[in-house]
Amino acid sequence: MRPLLDSSCMACHSNLVLSSLDLTQTGFDLSDPAAFRVWERVYDRVRRGEMPPAPMPAPPGEVLEPALGALKETLIEANLAARGPQRTPLRRLTRLEYRYTLADLLQIDVEHAAGLAEGLPAEADSGGFDTVAASQGISALHVRKYLDAADRALDLALNLGPRPETQTFKVEYAESGYLNFMHDGEFLGAGVTMKVGDAVATFFDSASTYMFHTDTEGYSVPAAGRYKVTVEARPYQATSPVTLTVFKGKEGVAAAAALTELIGSFDLVDDEMRALEVATFLRPGDVVSPSVADLKKPEGDYVNYYAPENNVRDYKGEGIAIRSLAVEGPLHDAWPPPSTFGLLGDLAIENGLPVLTKEPYAHIQDIVADFAARAFRRPPSAEEVEAYASLAQSLLEEGESFLNALRVPLRAVLSSPSFLFHARSSRSELPTRPPGRAPAAGARFL
Repeated sequence: MRPLLDSSCMACHSNLVLSSLDLTQTGFDLSDPAAFRVWERVYDRVRRGEMPPAPMPAPPGEVLEPALGALKETLIEANLAARGPQRTPLRRLTRLEYRYTLADLLQIDVEHAAGLAEGLPAEADSGGFDTVAASQGISALHVRKYLDAADRALDLALNLGPRPETQTFKVEYAESGYLNFMHDGEFLGAGVTMKVGDAVATFFDSASTYMFHTDTEGYSVPAAGRYKVTVEARPYQATSPVTLTVFKGKEGVAAAAALTELIGSFDLVDDEMRALEVATFLRPGDVVSPSVADLKKPEGDYVNYYAPENNVRDYKGEGIAIRSLAVEGPLHDAWPPPSTFGLLGDLAIENGLPVLTKEPYAHIQDIVADFAARAFRRPPSAEEVEAYASLAQSLLEEGESFLNALRVPLRAVLSSPSFLFHARSSRSELPTRPPGRAPAAGARFL
């Protein structure tokens, strides 16, 4: 540092009349918090070209570069020494954190975000905890899955296509070809359900989820979104309240076993037929089924009890009569969805396209600056914004559409370390806490 100090600094910073900073009175022991703060300030201001001030000449490179290099290295060594030998590694978002962060950031349904997070690799076993940074790691597989999740998330969030048509599917169970085939046949299934007027009665959960689900009625969820599920049901032969439940799961051969997610539960307390509604998020391939809960099963081997020679028609236990099931959706309060406007900001939409009021690249810079600030959980620097936004520039020059060009920097932000990790900010982004100095009350250090 001596050549730099002698040639460019000491003329002013050795006399309190000219400057409040007197370097002749500042020691070089950086374990001293006061000295550390002074030399950190010197480094920052000289590196940014603020010192020496104009019209003083800038120091020559052969003097400046070795001085700043040595000072930076010494400041880092002092800072690490003050922290102690142990440094906490950066922790990556867990799959659960990624799910909720993505839903909040893009304004998409948290259950849809769950589907995006399910494709990520499972966390390493850390004694039951998934937030141990040292056990997390990241691989090429993680990177590919994060890029894939980012693509699918942007497909959902930037949705300017036609509004999905809301459809209603309804099955009257007394008229169901599948149920009539089952409870009228001369085989084991004959003992599971029976007609009771305009409804079908069932008496325990494994039978009802297997018999009443939407896959058996030929219904397929047309598009991902919110749906309203309505079940008409009443107690049957009940002397106490009985509970109707509604489950969802994945379609397949073992549909009863796949229906594991409870989405609704209702107590039925009188003989009146009631229409019971529940809203849920469904994806193509999902199955919905009404069921019963906590009903007393026949004593002994219920399989033999429900065999055709015994027949459910003779059973006197409590059950539920289910008349119909209706699925309506996907439901949208507005179109385009809020997620689209959340990304495009104040851009108006006409005929399914954003209306640009200035150069496309200027809009992309604005969108990236806003999105990165929310994704990184801190203000991005101008250099960061330009680095991400510039990924779209060549696409625009090649004639690519505005939306397709915009996706590229947004995808990069969603797969960047600043989004995926609980990152400590660099010295240029947040003030550095000097060695030995406690943070002020309420201060947060990332």
